[in-house]
Amino acid sequence: MNGFWRFVFATGCVCMLGLTALGLGVGALEVAYYDRIYPGVSVWGVNVGGLTSNGALERLSRQLDFLQAEAVTLRAAGAVWRATPAQLGVSVDLVAPVEAAFAFGRSGDLLTDLLSHWQGFYAGLRLAPVIVLDQNRTEAFIAQLALETQAEAREATLSVVDGRVQVTPGQLGRTVDVRAASEQLVLPLTSFTGADIQLAVKEFKPAIGDATLQAALAERIVSAPLVLFIADPRAGDSNAWTLDQKMLVEMLVLQRVEQADGSATFAVGLRQDSLRAFLEYAATHTGVAPRDARFAFDVEHQMLRELKPGAPGRALNIDRTLAAINAGLPLAQHRIALEFDELQPPVSGSTNAADLGIKQLVAEATTHFRGSSQARVQNILAGAENARGVLVAPGAEFSFNNALGDVSLDKGFAEALVIFAGRTVQGVGGGICQVSTTAFRAAYFAGYPIIERNSHAYRVGYYEQGPNSPGPGLDATVFSPVADFRFRNDRDAWLLVDSEVDAAQQLVTYRFYSTNDDREIKVAQAVVTNVSKPDVARYEPAADLEPGEIKQVEWEYPGADVAVQRTVTRAGSPLFSDTTRTQYQPWQAVYKFGAGALLPAGALVVEAVPTPGG
Repeated sequence: MNGFWRFVFATGCVCMLGLTALGLGVGALEVAYYDRIYPGVSVWGVNVGGLTSNGALERLSRQLDFLQAEAVTLRAAGAVWRATPAQLGVSVDLVAPVEAAFAFGRSGDLLTDLLSHWQGFYAGLRLAPVIVLDQNRTEAFIAQLALETQAEAREATLSVVDGRVQVTPGQLGRTVDVRAASEQLVLPLTSFTGADIQLAVKEFKPAIGDATLQAALAERIVSAPLVLFIADPRAGDSNAWTLDQKMLVEMLVLQRVEQADGSATFAVGLRQDSLRAFLEYAATHTGVAPRDARFAFDVEHQMLRELKPGAPGRALNIDRTLAAINAGLPLAQHRIALEFDELQPPVSGSTNAADLGIKQLVAEATTHFRGSSQARVQNILAGAENARGVLVAPGAEFSFNNALGDVSLDKGFAEALVIFAGRTVQGVGGGICQVSTTAFRAAYFAGYPIIERNSHAYRVGYYEQGPNSPGPGLDATVFSPVADFRFRNDRDAWLLVDSEVDAAQQLVTYRFYSTNDDREIKVAQAVVTNVSKPDVARYEPAADLEPGEIKQVEWEYPGADVAVQRTVTRAGSPLFSDTTRTQYQPWQAVYKFGAGALLPAGALVVEAVPTPGG
């Protein structure tokens, strides 16, 4: 055998021996690590080479103490909680990495496995565990904590207790943002590191957070009585209209009002309906009707002559007064002037008679008052003067009491006998009914509709005097504000009511000026029925009479029922028909007598009745 072949043979033997040794070594390794993890393999930093799978799992499980440690601190709204990663949904899958460690070098391919073993021996294999974070559990845990710290948003409130305004502050609402807080925990939990987390918190502002300004406003409104006064008072005006603090508190309104931006506030003020009702009541007592000018009619020149100038009136402007109150009270202004509208009289001194349709005399009535006392004559003169010159618009009413005005001593009236409560007694204005009866007859015979007429309690001789007397049943008594005489101007033209007193002839006359509309008035003769005799005369002692003096103060009249029918037509067509009915009481004669007076035999003597009655 030459040298070359000897070399080849020798080399082959060496290789064969090496392969045999390698095969024996690999076999020995496979036998030694048949159920164990090959050397050089670590999981989670723990060397598991040479361990069985169970042994590796047991060793690795010691690393899981972190899952049960309170390694996580959570904070929200001042509260602090500590939790373990396990509570927050962290778990570790050790089975998969152990299975991967055991499978290392066992692919079944010799060369690949040898290379893996080589890598394990010289470089090592590091495997990581599978860390699982169940965010559903994380969120559930945080949501449970949120229940302890969350708060409902609470609005500020205003209330009135025992007359005092009280305010309760609002409160912010808050809740933990569970989703955001869960996302904050992902990194530290999956990194297996401790954490100190400030949980994300959502805050909710109440619609009304603070009501201190509104409370202060309410306090200012009710801090003092509200005094409403008349800036330019007239005679007879009340000094002021006052709403005390108790009334203001009862009228106080604290109303929640939504704003366009979703917020809200309190509207503070007085209850407008109650305040308006109070002002409507005040309006009835502060209003003054405009006073028309008074006129006489100049027949010759067909023009009006002014007797008394008119005067403007006033009416409470409730809306403007409300606005002034609502503006003043928030500024603690508790003395506020009432707001008025000036009312001009419809007829001024420059009024033209032709413009009003006043052209001629349309009615006239005269009554006699012969035998009247001086006081009664004075009252007739004052009454006729005060109740004259009145203009009545078409469709309007004439009121004798309104035209007459106040009946008092300072208005020119005197005390005289008046019929009151079934008796004839002394009273201011006795004799005015002579004037009202005359005005009534003018309206009656002119064909105006009578709205209100009140008869006397008994027949009065004055009203049946004279050749042109219509007889009983056409008198009209007045006594403000109980009894009035009223009629309506149903013509298209205005009416001027004028009067005149002839003191020498003892006559009072009313003349009506307007436009004659060709109406015809027919008045039937009075129908008198049920005539009854009065009682016997009554005698009453009087300390103010001279001894032995006897004075008659009332005259007897029979009682009766009287009916007077009136028919008003125009151009043959009826306008209306009415019947004026009167029930007169029988009236006995009454005499006053002084001490020692000689009375008729069988005279009925009674004590004077201090308070009229019957």
